Amino acid sequence: MKRFGCIFIIIAIIFVFSFPLHSQMIADITADIETEFGTYHVYPVTITPDAVTYTIDDNLLNISNILNYTSGFSESDLVNLRDNYFFIRPTDYKELYDIYKDCKENEIPIFVSTDAMLHTFHIIYDYALRALEVQKFVLDLDNLNKALLGAMESLYQEIVNDSLKAIVRKSVSYCAVATLLKDSTATVPDFVMDLVNQELELIAAHTGFHLSPIFNSKKIEYIEDYSQYIPRGHYTRNDTLSSYFRSMMWYGRMTFRLEPDTSAAGIQKGREETLQAILITKTLRELTVNGEPALDVWERIYDPTVFFVGKTDDLNIYDYLAVFDEVYGTD
Repeated sequence: MKRFGCIFIIIAIIFVFSFPLHSQMIADITADIETEFGTYHVYPVTITPDAVTYTIDDNLLNISNILNYTSGFSESDLVNLRDNYFFIRPTDYKELYDIYKDCKENEIPIFVSTDAMLHTFHIIYDYALRALEVQKFVLDLDNLNKALLGAMESLYQEIVNDSLKAIVRKSVSYCAVATLLKDSTATVPDFVMDLVNQELELIAAHTGFHLSPIFNSKKIEYIEDYSQYIPRGHYTRNDTLSSYFRSMMWYGRMTFRLEPDTSAAGIQKGREETLQAILITKTLRELTVNGEPALDVWERIYDPTVFFVGKTDDLNIYDYLAVFDEVYGTD
């Protein structure tokens, strides 16, 4: 007789499909894949399922332990169990592993579901990312923030054109926000503190959509969702991860737009923001961080992050460098 397994929200009986099934790679990947971050080595799946076929009686009584559970089943549960071999109901379990632990201790057969495998993968993924962030990215980001802020401040002091100076002041403010989000004790130029403090107050309040003090202008709005700066997941574990999260979120969300809209004001604003992005990119290319090229430090954060999270949808440093070199040359 078959044994019945009680598993969290799913009550399931394993059965074999009536058609042949052979596990295989979903994507037809047969060779190593090279990426900027590393090489992906293929491990082909060659498993052939061989579970024994069985049938369930309409009264369910050929399930050996069914009577241990039916007192808690509704008529709808029994109908779904008979027709579909499973039914779904809420559970008081907090974690998947609590369910498996309970079943093991009570000698209840376990249906190992794919979501359990996915959950295990996510735990490993989350731990690997967190370890990289704590051991590598946090320090690199802090050093890069401060070096870039210092370089942009120097650029601001060198410029005499008032219009250009106003644009670079926004870039200094942009870098200062990222720096202070990572290290609240960092030194920031006085001439940007008004804009910086306004942004930091909105980030700390995280109450939703507001005009960005740095990116907004009188004619062209820039609305940011400041609720996105609330740390979540493993970033709530400690202040180091929370501050890293906010600084990276700032860089990831605040966009230098090519053309906010097609109006004359929108085109002009796009040119100003693009100039900001180009000047920051140029500064990064020429900058060193503790004797190391700043772009190398940036790539040490960016490339692994792309591997774990995916590429950015917005223009990035590589895009601006390519255009810069095409227009101005590499010399």
